[in-house]
Amino acid sequence: MLARRSGGADLEGLPRRTSIRRLRPIHLVSLSLLGCMITFPVMTQDWLLTRAQDRPVSSPESQDGFLYLAINSAPSDFYYRSAARATFLQRMSSSSKVSYNFFLGGNLTDSEQRLVEQEQKTYNDLILVPDASDSDHRSATIKALGIADELYNDDHVKEHDFVLMTTSETYVDLGRVISELRKQGDEGPLYVGTYTGAKRPNRDRFDYFFISEDEYKFNTYPAHHDDKGFVISWGLMKSMADCLPADPTCAYRGFASCDVPSACTFRPIRFPDITLGGIVMGATSSTGGPLNLDCEENDQNCKDRQHNYLMRTMVKLDNFVHNFNKEEICTLATRDANPDLLPLVVGVESARTIRRLHVLVTALEEKDTDMIKHVCELGDF
Repeated sequence: MLARRSGGADLEGLPRRTSIRRLRPIHLVSLSLLGCMITFPVMTQDWLLTRAQDRPVSSPESQDGFLYLAINSAPSDFYYRSAARATFLQRMSSSSKVSYNFFLGGNLTDSEQRLVEQEQKTYNDLILVPDASDSDHRSATIKALGIADELYNDDHVKEHDFVLMTTSETYVDLGRVISELRKQGDEGPLYVGTYTGAKRPNRDRFDYFFISEDEYKFNTYPAHHDDKGFVISWGLMKSMADCLPADPTCAYRGFASCDVPSACTFRPIRFPDITLGGIVMGATSSTGGPLNLDCEENDQNCKDRQHNYLMRTMVKLDNFVHNFNKEEICTLATRDANPDLLPLVVGVESARTIRRLHVLVTALEEKDTDMIKHVCELGDF
């Protein structure tokens, strides 16, 4: 039985890894009994259940590997997970040295927990992150750091060369991601993704993106990648895990109140993408010393540190991650049947899009122009 966990301790003797049976959303069935209408939920199997022998292979605990997919998900994202398992995750094999898990926040309702239990029994590919809630944006950073802690400090996963951190609301062109990483090589830590710049903190307390000086003291954010999909070297997972507060629930009170371990290279804030950029910058800088993002004109050490991070660690790929745009993608696909023209990671708004993108990518690989045209002509992508 799956149980919620707190502070990394297992409850009721349950294993940390937990997975669910592929189910459709709850349907309401009504019966007339003794003149009264009784309505109750009934669960039915997913409309496209994968046969056991065709399921993707995920055995991250059994072997070292090349690429590990840490897929941030939520209990309500079941259809997205089903689509991923049936499409790009199907391309994995036991010899590919690629493995994955879906990570869900550990603060589940009773009904969510029952569904997650069922899914885990079928797929055994879910991991719960303690103290994180997928329904509360304040815990987004805690979940990202908790994923790193689950990977680095627990026994779920053997060491891989790289970790792709993404969400279940994306389609990943797995083969091209692997090819790109092989080009980059393994010399030194890498942080690969689509660069979003180095913005300034918003001090307008009425704005959603407001951040106080108590939580973040600098006038510039560290350069960082789009958090829908990025790759980091395995060794940087330790730097992320080192920044998980002793009491992760402090995030719900505000990160300014968090007790952060002394080994942490960048004090976490409520924005996970910025937090990761700061952690990687602090962990990979060759100049050492406290991280400073407000370089004075004559502070060459500070400038060198930022330069080293931007030029040696960050790998900026404009086409690494983009939100789905049917018109743009189909224009590229019909003009030149070349999958390299498409983003490596595509943010989507429906599980159906994941499935149809997979058909399109396969057609591009096979130069099947008829199928490319057919998919692009579908009204509801």
